[in-house]
Formats: sequence, C-alpha cells, structure tokens
Amino acid sequence: ADKVKVEKFSIFFDVVLKKKKLGRFHANLLGSHHIENILPGIYLAHHFGIPIRLIKKGVQKISPWKKTMEPFKSMTGSILIDDTFNASMGATLAAINYMKIYPGKKILVLQPFIELGGNASIDHRKVGERIGGSCDFLFLTNINYYHEILDGIHNSTNKCEVLVAQVDDIVAFVESNTTISDVVVF
Repeated sequence: ADKVKVEKFSIFFDVVLKKKKLGRFHANLLGSHHIENILPGIYLAHHFGIPIRLIKKGVQKISPWKKTMEPFKSMTGSILIDDTFNASMGATLAAINYMKIYPGKKILVLQPFIELGGNASIDHRKVGERIGGSCDFLFLTNINYYHEILDGIHNSTNKCEVLVAQVDDIVAFVESNTTISDVVVF
C-alpha cells in the first residue's frame, strides 16, 4: 500500500504489486490498520484474474463488524466509536492512532486488559504512553493497572486527564463536554 489517506469514515490507498500500480482503492473503514487485512484479498483476487474494477468495488463494499471501530454520531455532533468487541493491545493502539485525525477533544474509554500474562504491567505502561501522547481524557472502567497506565501517561509529551468512572458518569461527561470536532472511542 502506498499514499495512504485516512479520513474520518474511510481510507484511501494505492496498491503496488511487483512495481506495478494496480490503482487507488477506497474502503469505508476507520483507520489505516485495516489495510494490512485488505491487501491479501486484493493480491489473491488479482492473482486469480479478477478485473481491478471489480476488486475495487469489492473493497469499497467492506464495512466494519459490529463493535469493531463502528462509528456513530452523538446528539452533540461528536463521533462515538464502538470498538468494544475485542479489547486487545493492537486494537487499542490502532484506535488511538486513528483518533489523531480529529481536531477536537480525544476521549478514550478503556477497560484495562486482562489475560496479558507476565507482561501486563509493561504493556499497560506502553499503552499509557500512547494514550498520553494522543488523548485528552482517559476514562477507566476499573482500577486494574491504573498506576501502570498513569506511569505511561506521565512519560508521554501530552497532558491527559485520567478518571476512573462508572458508565453514567462517562455518559454525562460525553453529553455535556463534546462538540462536532471531538471523538470518543469505547
């Protein structure tokens, strides 16, 4: 993939195969991380002789699975992203990276990860660094790994306010503190 352009509700990218440009592709997905999953399909379709125009149409029809970077618009005009299907390190880092395209407040609602084994503390610090470098607010749904995440945020270059809150408090905050230029990822 070359010349990747991420927009709020879609991605655009050129595909180059064996030094030959196959064309510009468009998918209605949120975040450049999806490209790595689309490329093998494009390669196989091309390999089996499917015309490029049909491959492009197929890519354009791809939509997110429920609760995987699924966008919604709030009553205040802010964008709410439901990414609750599978909270993993990779998915969270991809969501944080995607949030950077929004000019307004970046709010992440996160349940700290489970089942990370012996690296859980280190991994939560790393995620904290990325959160601190990108987000304005972090809402944690419980106190698991709170200190590790906070340590990571303090190692970053950005100020990010961290709050442990219940669902009702998070909803109230989002309803009263977001505008059209803001994004909230759950």
